[in-house]
Amino acid sequence: ISREKIILNPKLNPNMNFYIIGKNQFEVSPGEYNFAIEFQEDKSKNTGAYRQKLKIDSYPIGKFNMSDIVLASSIEPANDSSNYTHKGLKIIPNPAKIFHKKQLMHIYFEIYNLTINPDQKTKFKIEYKISTKSKEKKPIISRIFTSLGKFIGVKEGKQDITASYEYEGITPDESINLSIDMSATTTGIYTLTITTTDLNSNKSVSKSIKLGIQN
Repeated sequence: ISREKIILNPKLNPNMNFYIIGKNQFEVSPGEYNFAIEFQEDKSKNTGAYRQKLKIDSYPIGKFNMSDIVLASSIEPANDSSNYTHKGLKIIPNPAKIFHKKQLMHIYFEIYNLTINPDQKTKFKIEYKISTKSKEKKPIISRIFTSLGKFIGVKEGKQDITASYEYEGITPDESINLSIDMSATTTGIYTLTITTTDLNSNKSVSKSIKLGIQN
């Protein structure tokens, strides 16, 4: 159990974000846990609490895998070290997982233990799929902003859309960040599924996360 005082991050636009963020770290073994956090506002002394079941995945050494997906309000090169700096990037998370239509959806995740071929290169494909259960709504990707990867194409279904990219690297671990413009999408709840395929070993791994789009 720990206590800390948190303040509104100055990088958050109050017109786009209705929350404050704080960070604390715990090292735990893989498994399922009950997670709870309680907070108190200084002036009013009002308190609130949040609880959820939490599953911590296992990451065996040498096994091809990917991290959970981090949805963020902003991702930019880090000029200094802070609680939100990771591998040279300043990542301001979006814990509510809700984005305004005029707000870019920033995404960060990591890939582990890609196979290196005889040419000392890794080759992998990433598919970004956004889907909905609603028969009356259809997700629309207006544009993807990424400086890495070769665009392969977009496949549209009745209730989903998938954009595919191919990548080439020289290290077994990769950090991926990108931004998606969802401004043309109808408001509602969607699921983002990212599937990474190691083209040297033909192994695939997927992670999913739910998110909301609002006006």
